[in-house]
Amino acid sequence: MKKSSSKKINDKKESVEVIKKNASIEGAEKKSSAAPVPEKDVLQELIEKNIKWSQVIYNQNKKINRRLTMMVIGSYVRLALIMAPIIIGILYLPPLLAQMMEQYQSVLGGSASTAFDMKDFFDLWRNTR
Repeated sequence: MKKSSSKKINDKKESVEVIKKNASIEGAEKKSSAAPVPEKDVLQELIEKNIKWSQVIYNQNKKINRRLTMMVIGSYVRLALIMAPIIIGILYLPPLLAQMMEQYQSVLGGSASTAFDMKDFFDLWRNTR
């Protein structure tokens, strides 16, 4: 936790330094506008400034991409944690309920011909799927 917060602080400091440097370059351009400045120097400064900004943006985009990837993975894990018990219940619950109903029918003394037979119900249910 401390490493990531210090990394964020360092990234923010770097961003602030880049902004300050860019501001100083712009201020120097305004001051030196009275004297003729070769176009190559100005273009070189603009290219360097553009490269610095591109690097800052690239670093931010990398972080965002990592976080989005982790969010997608987390959502799939969450979905699996929710769906796994449901699927297991669908597979294993009908035979258990059938056994339970057979035991209750034998305890209550009901005959298989007159009582509602869960086994037939589950057979019908399986055939409809």
